[in-house]
Amino acid sequence: MLDAGLTLEDIEHFGACLDGDLPSSRPSEAMLNVGRRRLSVLDDRIATLARVRDELAERLAIASGDRVAVTASSG
Repeated sequence: MLDAGLTLEDIEHFGACLDGDLPSSRPSEAMLNVGRRRLSVLDDRIATLARVRDELAERLAIASGDRVAVTASSG
């Protein structure tokens, strides 16, 4: 669960699920909400990192005089 991006606080909501047979137990609404919130946080982080990456790539292309890379990254 940690590898999936959940925090220890998030995982606390999954205690009952983890104690039993996972495939046969239905997740509670609280568990689903935790997952949805965490997914939203990860999506926001990914979008931010993509913007930062694009900015860095553009600046490197400009600094190295690679106009083709600048045009390609601009879209």
